[in-house]
Amino acid sequence: MSDKPASLLTKRQRDRVDGDFESVTGAKRRRERQRVRKRIVAGAEDFRHLTDYPDNELRAAFELLEDDDVITTLADARLFTERVRLLHGITETELTDRARTRRDRIDGGPQSLSRVDPGQHTTDPADDEETTPSAWDRRSETALKLGAALALPGVSLVPVPFGAVPPAVDGVLAFVALAFGSPLIAFGLLVLLAQAVKYDVVPAVRAFSAAPRETLEHVWSRF
Repeated sequence: MSDKPASLLTKRQRDRVDGDFESVTGAKRRRERQRVRKRIVAGAEDFRHLTDYPDNELRAAFELLEDDDVITTLADARLFTERVRLLHGITETELTDRARTRRDRIDGGPQSLSRVDPGQHTTDPADDEETTPSAWDRRSETALKLGAALALPGVSLVPVPFGAVPPAVDGVLAFVALAFGSPLIAFGLLVLLAQAVKYDVVPAVRAFSAAPRETLEHVWSRF
């Protein structure tokens, strides 16, 4: 028998995850995916029992690994937790506040736990977006503002009775609104639409195609 202890996934499940479940098809593939999802959740929930695991035990648990392997393992774990957070629409602030609350509720915990500050090296992506918008955000905003400025004079003349404004002025303002203002506004709106599709619609479709039932349950719980 192998001396390797039980892990989050069985060897067969690891092989199938690495192979994108191509070795199974149909109903069997759906069952295998569901089993893996359940084991992932069960494994993640085990960290509730390990938050205040003794320092000496936690240190000894990783003694057999090289420092570089420990760093790689922690890096992969961080990538995994960040993906879960993003897919569930949880902000960094929400997660940090909850982690601090759970840390503070533990009385007489290990020394290392008292030194942990969940928000020490993190920033809220929502705050970053507000303070440092992306290049496409700036382009969209500039196009909308410039387009509105060019189109507004011509649009404001729509309710004015015909003949009250000299035809030459009316024609120039209408031309500027149609030739320059409208395209700029359309460009700005298209950028916003493309970002919504990329960051909201596509991830939602991917999540639904991978796990339809779980995705619908998550959407229902959010509402």
